[in-house]
Amino acid sequence: MLGMSEGEQTRDHGSGADGGGVAGAGLERIACQMPGIPGGCPHVIEQYAGTGGRKPKYCGQTVDGVPHTRYTALRVREGKLTLPAPGSGPDHEPAPVRPVSYARASIEALGGELRDQLAAHQTWAADFAARLDQQLATATDPDAAAAEITAAHRDARTRIDAAEAARDDAATRARVAETATRAATTAQAEAEAAAETALAEADDAAAEAEQARAERDQARQQRDQVLADRDQLQQQLEATRTRLAEAEHTRDDAETARARLAEDLEQTRTELEQLRAAHEQITAERDQARTELAAARDQAESQQRRAATAEHDRDTATAAREELRAERDQARERAEQAAREAGEARTAQAVAEAQNEALTRQLAHDIATERAHAQQRLNDQAARYDQQITELRTQLATGPPEPARGEAAPAATRRRRASRSGGRSPEGTDTTQKPPEQPQE
Repeated sequence: MLGMSEGEQTRDHGSGADGGGVAGAGLERIACQMPGIPGGCPHVIEQYAGTGGRKPKYCGQTVDGVPHTRYTALRVREGKLTLPAPGSGPDHEPAPVRPVSYARASIEALGGELRDQLAAHQTWAADFAARLDQQLATATDPDAAAAEITAAHRDARTRIDAAEAARDDAATRARVAETATRAATTAQAEAEAAAETALAEADDAAAEAEQARAERDQARQQRDQVLADRDQLQQQLEATRTRLAEAEHTRDDAETARARLAEDLEQTRTELEQLRAAHEQITAERDQARTELAAARDQAESQQRRAATAEHDRDTATAAREELRAERDQARERAEQAAREAGEARTAQAVAEAQNEALTRQLAHDIATERAHAQQRLNDQAARYDQQITELRTQLATGPPEPARGEAAPAATRRRRASRSGGRSPEGTDTTQKPPEQPQE
């Protein structure tokens, strides 16, 4: 922009005729920025380095009959004045002095320059806002930010008030300068100096006002950013509370499931105890069946002994004894088979108990199945034993089978001899005939 280009200053730290170098310690030279001069104005403005305030742009000297001032530069930019070549001097009579017209034109020029300055400040404010956004991204303390915003508001309010006061003062001074310009008819230099002063003060006041506005906007942006950060932190807090509630609900579900598993385990243990009790009952019934079988065996043996003492044929008694012995061996084998099957049942029970933790339900089913099978086997064996005992009783009741005819006569002869020799024997029996042997266990 025009205002910004004119505000660029050239500093030369060397030495030379046209120099802009350092003339002394702490001094700097600034080249005159009068437009419309080929090669630029040869004059420079000396100023102490580090001096605050606005830097001068024009040397204020009269070159070729034209003073290098702000008003002259405005007329050159607007095309109302053409500067002569350096060293040529004035080529016409100086224009008549019209301070009022010049002052009005200066005011319009100052308005345009003020607009340019405002546009430049807006550009600077936009860039400053972008950099400020990057810095505000690290702000996380809402209380400190709120306190800083409050202080910034107070400071901005103070600056705005000061800027408005300066603006009013500048406006007042501009009006005074305009009045003085209208009243001045003989001192163009004094009018131009007053206009220069008014313009400088107006620029300073406008710059301060713009800076105050920028600081106010900055404070507002900081406040908005702090509010946004607070809302974001609030949302994060709500999300954290929600996750915490979900975790507590999950924990309660886990506790409920664990309690349910404990109840199932206790129920399984109860069922296992019941199965063990049932198995013990089956074992007791099996022992009782063995006892009854032993009693039946004893009864059968007693009947065998009674049958052996009868007067049967020795060969027939021996055959019956062998048959009974075979039956006894078969009964013993059946008892041993039942014992082996009971051992297998106990082994199956031990295996089932070892697998209790992992296969409780399968164990219950297996034990129930094994119990049914064992009961069926015991029932079958008891039925077989009852049938055998019944057959033995039937055989004992009906007597031994009749001998053949060839064997009947010798047997009768032996009985008669025994009866005749009864008086000779103390026991009244035939001593030559031995009693039948008792069946061995």
